[in-house]
Amino acid sequence: MKAKRFFSAILGFVFLCAVVLSAVSCTKISAADLMVDISAVHAEGREIDEAFTAAELAFSIEIFKRTAGEGNTLVSPLSVLLALAIVANGAEGETLAEMESTLGLPIEELNKYLYTYISSLPEEEKCKLTVANSVWLREEGINVNKPFLEVMAGYYGAEAYSAPFDSSTVRDINSWVSKNTDGMIDEVLENIPPHTLFYIVNTLLFDAQWQTVYEKTNISNGKFTTADGEERTVKYMSAHESNCFFGEDASGFLKYYYGGKYAFVGVLPNDGDTSAYVDSLTAEKFAELFVFPESYSERTA
Repeated sequence: MKAKRFFSAILGFVFLCAVVLSAVSCTKISAADLMVDISAVHAEGREIDEAFTAAELAFSIEIFKRTAGEGNTLVSPLSVLLALAIVANGAEGETLAEMESTLGLPIEELNKYLYTYISSLPEEEKCKLTVANSVWLREEGINVNKPFLEVMAGYYGAEAYSAPFDSSTVRDINSWVSKNTDGMIDEVLENIPPHTLFYIVNTLLFDAQWQTVYEKTNISNGKFTTADGEERTVKYMSAHESNCFFGEDASGFLKYYYGGKYAFVGVLPNDGDTSAYVDSLTAEKFAELFVFPESYSERTA
């Protein structure tokens, strides 16, 4: 399978974000804009290839394993990756080396890959994926170098602000998040701890229709067994899916969103033990599920 297609399918599995529907009015940001006199560095992209796919799949699987079981939560490895990449651009020495080891690539290469990826995001009415980044610095506690801001502007389209880190900054950050999630997330902060020096804030908004939509007639009641063995009556969406896969330890299906560039992937361990499966999961093991796309067969999912 080509790297681009594989990476698109993987992203559909790993970076869906939980959002709360809530409308909120956005106010003007009162913090000082640090990008006013900054000229964005000329950004050079790099084509998505196997090196990037392998490194970031490994990163995503590690994030998934470390957060699995933490309540009913969906985590975006893409958001974590972007935030850490921004931090890495301001690091040096041993700190930078450790961050590059975690991210899987040298930061100069990662900047180019991520620029290519962000630049290729869909903006269609029926399939939209938008990413926004911002840096917030305590005005009396930290200074930022101009070259850092130039890279953030050029490669990540990031905004940067110097703020007092009081209640006005809480409002500013919440307003910024609300604006960049179409009002779906209206609050991420209630207060700022006294020793906090900066925030890296990323938003990811994925708004897409299914390529083959579920109809009301596809919804029915059924029994669901939780991890602790409790049976519950829930509403199931059912459909005849054609992109199914069957691995040694797990099976699942892939359902495309409008346009076919992104997909949702559902995976279920064959023995039903999700905890054990997550513990044993590796990037290579997960990738093996998609090695032979021609083996997909139709089944009800």
